[in-house]
Amino acid sequence: MKQISYLIFITLITLSLSQCGLETEQKNTLSNLQVGSQPDGSILVPTNQLLRPAGFQILFPGRPVDLALSPDEKWLAVLNKNSLDLIRVLDRTIMQTLSMKGGGGSFNGIAFSADGKQIYMSQARDKISIAQIGKDNILSWIEPIKFQQPEIGGHPVPGGFAINENGDKLFVPLSRSNSLAVVGLANNSISEIPVGISPYEVALLSSRKAYVSNWGGRRPVEGDSTYPSSGSEVVIDNETGIASSGTVSVIDLELSRQVGSIEVGLHPGAMVLSPDKSLLYVACANSDVVSVIDTKTDAVVEEISVRMEKDLPFGSAPNALAISHDGKQLFVANGTDNALCVIQLDNNNEIAGFIPTGWYPGGVIMDKEGKVLFIANTKGIGSRNTRSDRPGYNTHQHMKYLYYFDA
Repeated sequence: MKQISYLIFITLITLSLSQCGLETEQKNTLSNLQVGSQPDGSILVPTNQLLRPAGFQILFPGRPVDLALSPDEKWLAVLNKNSLDLIRVLDRTIMQTLSMKGGGGSFNGIAFSADGKQIYMSQARDKISIAQIGKDNILSWIEPIKFQQPEIGGHPVPGGFAINENGDKLFVPLSRSNSLAVVGLANNSISEIPVGISPYEVALLSSRKAYVSNWGGRRPVEGDSTYPSSGSEVVIDNETGIASSGTVSVIDLELSRQVGSIEVGLHPGAMVLSPDKSLLYVACANSDVVSVIDTKTDAVVEEISVRMEKDLPFGSAPNALAISHDGKQLFVANGTDNALCVIQLDNNNEIAGFIPTGWYPGGVIMDKEGKVLFIANTKGIGSRNTRSDRPGYNTHQHMKYLYYFDA
């Protein structure tokens, strides 16, 4: 069976920032449409949403969730469902797809080494896979970094990691181990620092201080209502039964321990620091907000709503972030809105508009000059029939996206 997916590249200079949505007449006719491509070029997906993604598209298979640019910005690496994909930025050509050994990619975590010769990539089980880029730009796997099994058993599941400025340490959240792993790259030594429940991503403020977003929030204390989740007890709301805590752990890297826990919105995931590192922005998918943390006081100073309309029901699912290099704009991937929310940080954090994407944008990065912005759409434009011998057969393969913004 053939898998089909997409990348999309968007030029900002040709786009106006406007809200994504359907006109009333279009809403009324949705019930008469079949899922898939429409005569006007839009795409109806099974969630009864019409997609009109801006920009150009490149076919490739899988479910991309995270992206990384090489230091010279000639190459774009894609953390895919079961592979590492390498794209040449100049002409948007997929140069290689390297199948992942021992299982698929994790939910987040991919980066180039400082010299651009290696690509680190989180694997959904127990390791950071490492691809070596040869002189002919051909990728090949080398010895991975493997983590110990957590106390609860099973796999530790690494997530969104960071490499320090010296390039000699890797900081890796281990989701099921509820810890931050510190890897010495010279000899692959590994130590772990306990954090909150189900850590997602790490942001390095300095050589001494780091922040870790905890999907499952804080660790339970006596009297909390909890429910088991993948071997860990998660603090829940008694009435709804859902997780009721979202936190960011403050880590002293010299002391190798958590020194603080900051309450933020629910299901905190992606984080990005302001250019001067005075503020930390945290995407909270289950609260439809971006929590803003003052890094001097380690306190939340604001919550920015990313909903298209205040009266709309819950469910924008902000899950990925990028900030302009002048610190004036914050780009938020709103997964269930199928849009990129643009927040004007220099104008009272107001929403400037929404840029239409594919189905469920889940990764966003910007180039060094602040001219190009890439977005990965995890579900793309939905499943497609790729079997000519069986017209009614649905392979459940998806079409995926990235974006190219010329500011």
